[in-house]
Amino acid sequence: RLDPAAPPPSALPHLAASMNVWYDNAGYASEDPFDPSAARPQTEPVFGTKFWCHVVHPRLTREWIRACDGEASSRLRGEREEEEKRAPTADGGGLALPPRNPFVPTDFELKELPVDEDEEGRLDQEYRPVMNSLSKVCISEGGDEVFDTIPPPASASHLPKLVRDGEVLQMWHLQDRKFLRPTADLRLRLVGTPPPDAIPLAHACSDLLVLLAEDALAETAHAARSGGLGHSLEAADAAEFVLGVRGFHHRLATLAEEVLRIFSSFRGGGGGPSDDEGERRFERCAEALEREYGNAESRSYARCSATRIRCLRPAVRSDRAKLEALETLTPESFARTVSRMLDKMSVECLYHGNCDEKDAEDVAKFLENHFSAKGHGGISIPRRQEVIKVPQSVTDHIVTTASKEMTDPNTAVEMYFQVGLDNIYHRVIIDLLVDIMNSPMYDQIRTKEQFGYSVSVGKNWNRGVMGIIFQVVSSSKPAVEIHNRINRFILEFREILFHMKPEKIAEHLCGIAKIKLQMFNSMEEETQHLWQEILIRRYDWESSRKEACCLRAVTAEDAMQFYDRWLMGNEEDGHKKGDGRRCLVVKTVGSGEERPAIDSSAIDSHVDECVSKFHELAAYLTWKP
Repeated sequence: RLDPAAPPPSALPHLAASMNVWYDNAGYASEDPFDPSAARPQTEPVFGTKFWCHVVHPRLTREWIRACDGEASSRLRGEREEEEKRAPTADGGGLALPPRNPFVPTDFELKELPVDEDEEGRLDQEYRPVMNSLSKVCISEGGDEVFDTIPPPASASHLPKLVRDGEVLQMWHLQDRKFLRPTADLRLRLVGTPPPDAIPLAHACSDLLVLLAEDALAETAHAARSGGLGHSLEAADAAEFVLGVRGFHHRLATLAEEVLRIFSSFRGGGGGPSDDEGERRFERCAEALEREYGNAESRSYARCSATRIRCLRPAVRSDRAKLEALETLTPESFARTVSRMLDKMSVECLYHGNCDEKDAEDVAKFLENHFSAKGHGGISIPRRQEVIKVPQSVTDHIVTTASKEMTDPNTAVEMYFQVGLDNIYHRVIIDLLVDIMNSPMYDQIRTKEQFGYSVSVGKNWNRGVMGIIFQVVSSSKPAVEIHNRINRFILEFREILFHMKPEKIAEHLCGIAKIKLQMFNSMEEETQHLWQEILIRRYDWESSRKEACCLRAVTAEDAMQFYDRWLMGNEEDGHKKGDGRRCLVVKTVGSGEERPAIDSSAIDSHVDECVSKFHELAAYLTWKP
């Protein structure tokens, strides 16, 4: 810092000249608006950026000062209006602060945690030292102490609590005790009433409603992101939506109210296009949805999976049926259908994070009032969609379809083995078999034989029904050969499993249990785990821990027995042939010789026909929970 009394250094003029690399493009006396085409741009010396410099006129500066002080006179406003007439390109607006962002949080305090004690009087925080820990899980040689580090069950205060169980709202609440951050997560499943005589139309209207609501929420979402908040909205089914709001707890309820206000504006025939801008928005979103439906299942593996799902769940409609319904949709018919779907709604909700019981009570009251207004609300949550029972047979049930693109070189094959209704013991047996088969199948079929570029085996949980899926996608092998190769792997692997040592089985059991007992890396992960239990309507908050406990009872003999029953179709002794297995094979053939001889215009209708034939073969029998 220079001393005012001392003479300036000799280098100061040179330094000042080198720092002041810009000049006034217009001049102090200019009253005209700045015109870049009339002035030569300057060049920033370091990065070479072109720029202009225009000094603000003193009169405009005085006007800003008076506007900030609230003393802008009518004379200045009149002068500004005259300037706007003379120079339309000038900024004639008055000085004003941007609108206040209602989503910026100011309260980052953590809610006080209630002190809970277990039955023996020990503090909850001290009672569960290994819950959600990365502790090692061991199996002893003698078998007396198996998985000895599995933590005890969680106390009630560490699990979601049902704070509402009414006709309109079912709400669960859990105050965070692990991550201690000033954030929260609100998840809602909004269930309406789809018209039973127009299910594809209801699907199309639900998807279109999401696009329209997101378009209307664009500015709100931008402002919320500035405040560390975010939301998600998707159509889970016909007249069924999943909404999530997450971020800092202080303004989370404000964002939730705004999102629900926009979404609910479509109830009662409102919220639809009512002017030219609304009609253009409707056309824009409908066009985007048409492209999405038209491009769906463009890959062979995507069509293969979609066909399998449709075979198992009769309520699922094809994208072609949705597209046909969408093409006949008008703004008026859309408004009528959506009003009918959303006329009565029920809500399932999870509120998790830095939120105490009072916060949960406030949100519950808001949701009840919001969805009960004007006589709305009051339907019961519909029961789970039914799943077709794959007929038990010594031969596989094969559904062969053609890829959407006739030039697609890939052929996809999925072999689905249906196990039965959800059962925790069968669930862990499936986990074990998949874990044991995964690497050998990939190593043999993908790496060594180069049979297909996508090879996998995985578990499947579909609306309360369990299964095992083998999938191979290949551009060099026909569908019949892929099917035979998977069957041959299942047969050959039985010998590997039969001769596998108990210690090797124990290693897999240890690895699976360790994964199930891993801690959540974030509150969002924990919320997603809890929310998934609500979505599948199982409400087993400690399912992973219970599965780890159940793994203690699994033996090599159990793995062999269920392998024979589910994948081989044999009786429990592994030798005597039984009634067969519940196996559905879906093949989507690309441009190979096995491709069904059908016109490109009839490909989608051919898939519908194949799905209907399988439903008839299964006599429409479904699993009953």
